[in-house]
Amino acid sequence: MRQTNVSQSKIDTDMKNIIETLQQTQSWLDLGKDDDVARAKITATYIQLSHYDNDTIRATLVKIESEYSFGDLFQMGAKIFAWLRIIFNVPPGYCSDEVAKASVVSGRCFPAPVKDGRVDMLWPYTLDDNGNLILVKPEHGVFIYSGSPYSPTKDFDFMVKFYERRAKENKSPTKLAEHPKTPPTSQPQGKSDGKSDGARPSNGTRPTKTQ
Repeated sequence: MRQTNVSQSKIDTDMKNIIETLQQTQSWLDLGKDDDVARAKITATYIQLSHYDNDTIRATLVKIESEYSFGDLFQMGAKIFAWLRIIFNVPPGYCSDEVAKASVVSGRCFPAPVKDGRVDMLWPYTLDDNGNLILVKPEHGVFIYSGSPYSPTKDFDFMVKFYERRAKENKSPTKLAEHPKTPPTSQPQGKSDGKSDGARPSNGTRPTKTQ
């Protein structure tokens, strides 16, 4: 019983740390085209938060969705939306039709680029020539939200279903993950060990690095 209490106490502390860190992190939606230093700082914060396991992250997202009003959830949701693309090894380019149909992004929660019905699932991130994750510069000064409210938990469950965790130690940016055409054989949602330094490669390729 004491071990259970200690474990729950750690989870509560981790959840509190994640929420407080996200609250204190500047929103990428508010950045101008010349705010490269701020973009790099946001990315560094997301990478720092990416060591938590899947169960802790999902529990945190459930808590946020249950406690935040629509307006507050939009701002926090935008941060989570970008953070999840750091946590998971989402490849660049447009996803397959199968992935697009399953994705909450197809509902246009945020204005991710779409081509022929396929979505750039890594957006608002892209990769530079060295394989580093770069937060993109906005094409418009104001983002207009439309459609159903963004669900961080549904987005997380989608990521767990289709993508592996991103391994930070990877030093081979030329070997990129690929968008799956069908859902991989996976564990129940939110039950992966979620260790970013032990992610399994997807489709026989190695994850991209985050530094």
